[in-house]
Amino acid sequence: MTLNKWNPGSSAPSLHSDVNNLLGRFFTDMPMRFYDRDELRPRADVEEHEGHYTIIAEVPGLKKSDIAVTFQDDTLTISGENQAAGNVDSATYRHMERHHGKFARSFRLPNPVDPDGIAATVIDGLLTVTVPKAEEAKPRQIQIL
Repeated sequence: MTLNKWNPGSSAPSLHSDVNNLLGRFFTDMPMRFYDRDELRPRADVEEHEGHYTIIAEVPGLKKSDIAVTFQDDTLTISGENQAAGNVDSATYRHMERHHGKFARSFRLPNPVDPDGIAATVIDGLLTVTVPKAEEAKPRQIQIL
């Protein structure tokens, strides 16, 4: 008889895979796939440069009239609505990956910014928002006397 030391984590990957396979089979047989509301949030990158921030968000298929950019209390918010193509209520979907509905994504900026200088553009499914830093937030060279 051989004794093996039991490691509770060793069976976890197999169990995880088994549960995923079971749920995967269950949901592929459903007429519609369910998603978390987080999936409507656009993916975004936030870059910091010496004099400004740049936020680049993915908004594929949206026009500028579908998107709103607001700034309040040091927080920039991108919101809008991704309209469904066609009449979703009358269709029976066997699989759905394209998301539709309202979305919002907020970014709190760490330094004071100039809200009057904020600019936004949409080109090829990318929303680019440029947020200039306020003068007091920009680094200054101090002359030594």
